[in-house]
Amino acid sequence: MFSLKLRELRQEKGYTQKQISDKTGISRSVLSQYETGHSEPTASVIIKLADALEVTTDYLLERADELDNVTVQSSAPPLPADELELLRLFRQMNQKQKNRVIGFSEGLLGTSSQSKFMA
Repeated sequence: MFSLKLRELRQEKGYTQKQISDKTGISRSVLSQYETGHSEPTASVIIKLADALEVTTDYLLERADELDNVTVQSSAPPLPADELELLRLFRQMNQKQKNRVIGFSEGLLGTSSQSKFMA
């Protein structure tokens, strides 16, 4: 939840609400409303807060971990293990290898999109 993450980050970094207010131009009372969940900030305010706390907006919105690995919530079903393995291997290939795999796959399926993936 954004409000908890905001308060947690501010406290972790050792800032008071007044200090964040001074850094962002957001009043302390409005900042308090964000931290208690009584109000939701606009996108521009989220950017100011992330800058003041020296984190990414994705991290502040809990879409990324400390390593900045973004997690996007999706309604799509998770990939099966064999598809994940193919994707892992594909990502390790150079462009020439990727083009060969794409060509082989298209040959198996009888389709063609050659110009799309040429580097």
